[in-house]
Amino acid sequence: SFYGRKWAGKVEIIRGHPDLAGVRNLRDQPAELTIVGARESLFLGSHPTVRMNTLSTGDVNGDGIGDLILASVGAPSADGQLLIAGEGYVIFGGAAVPCFRDLAIEPAEIIMHGSGWRDYLGWGTGVGDVNGDGLDDVIFLAAFGDGLNDTRNAAGDAYILFGRPDTSELKTLLEVIQALPEDAFIREGHRQAMLRQAQSIEDMLGAGHTAGAARLLEQMERHLDPCDGQIGPIGPNDWLQSCATRVQLRCIVNQMREALPASSN
Repeated sequence: SFYGRKWAGKVEIIRGHPDLAGVRNLRDQPAELTIVGARESLFLGSHPTVRMNTLSTGDVNGDGIGDLILASVGAPSADGQLLIAGEGYVIFGGAAVPCFRDLAIEPAEIIMHGSGWRDYLGWGTGVGDVNGDGLDDVIFLAAFGDGLNDTRNAAGDAYILFGRPDTSELKTLLEVIQALPEDAFIREGHRQAMLRQAQSIEDMLGAGHTAGAARLLEQMERHLDPCDGQIGPIGPNDWLQSCATRVQLRCIVNQMREALPASSN
């Protein structure tokens, strides 16, 4: 469990390829995209004892790229008062998809909260063009919803969210760091230092100084030691408490380094 979030849930996505075959050990060869639940006991993507269809894909925002529909059946209601109401999520696909996404730091683009105690919103998910506008629509099943005005105990409810065009973009390294809470950093001053580095990287890239940006990216990576779910620092240079956050930022830094011209690396 990342950062002590027991049963938060995790979804691993392996990129399709014509030669994709065989056995893959995710400890040795991580998935191309890992998504982790925001809080403990959410059961993102599955449930330990009950078989559920909590994952679907479809083009919800009409950009020609598949989007991910998933759910956390263990989530409480939006106000936190009703247990196991469930949550449904839509995460937009894109040409530049991060290799790690912590939903506590970067929530889904669309979130639907269950409305009743033990509704289990997200027990089932699906996609389809229900209203004929050419965009996939999202269906979330609340298997134990209580019907109209909560008058039919455990009758079951289904909710449809119509697809719509969207222009969401992948967050930059600076934006991700800005969104981190204060307690994500090990010592005072680490936040400001990391923000200054990220701003300098963006400034250098904007000015075409790719060699300088490459050096700063390499410096930042030294403060993002790889980890395997541990809480707290694992190296003398670590700036961040959370393994999940280190993995996320390290992934972005590596993507930025790979995107630089070969002469800059």
